[in-house]
Amino acid sequence: MGVLSIALPVVPASSGQTRRVLRNRSVSASNSATSGPLRGTLIPPTKPIQSMLERTPEQEASQEAVARLVRQCIAGDGHAWQQLVLSQHRRIYAICYRFTGSATDAEDLTQDVFLKLFKSLNTFDRRANFQTWLISVSRNLCIDHYRSVRKERQTIDRDVDANELAPAAREPGPIAALEQRDR
Repeated sequence: MGVLSIALPVVPASSGQTRRVLRNRSVSASNSATSGPLRGTLIPPTKPIQSMLERTPEQEASQEAVARLVRQCIAGDGHAWQQLVLSQHRRIYAICYRFTGSATDAEDLTQDVFLKLFKSLNTFDRRANFQTWLISVSRNLCIDHYRSVRKERQTIDRDVDANELAPAAREPGPIAALEQRDR
């Protein structure tokens, strides 16, 4: 049987570079010695942190395309709005689904996000990142939805008095009938 080792990154507080330290999580059928770095062995980073934070040309092109669509939407282009909705729908739906756990609620919230986006697109600061703004709007609407659902649940819980509840049927159920017959 083999041994499974997982390398977890550890970032020192005062250093500009990342060092990785192996923390072995061993799963093995035998107590054989492992080949490879031992626990606590420093592994140098594969590339500098600055290069990991830089955007790729594909990311730059995608961000520029979204910015162009936003400019066209603000100018009143309906086709650009459709393209913007199509390009961002999956991301917004995923955020809403993570918040609600329900496909129907997530779809409703996604529609609400795009409605809010349509109404407030002219307030968007074009110097900011549109994706970040859109995710913030989505998150805030999901939080508002959670609060309203929570209030509804509390209201329902407070309004129902157990003493006022009547049985669903007047005749006793099968278990109650058996208990009465045994008496």
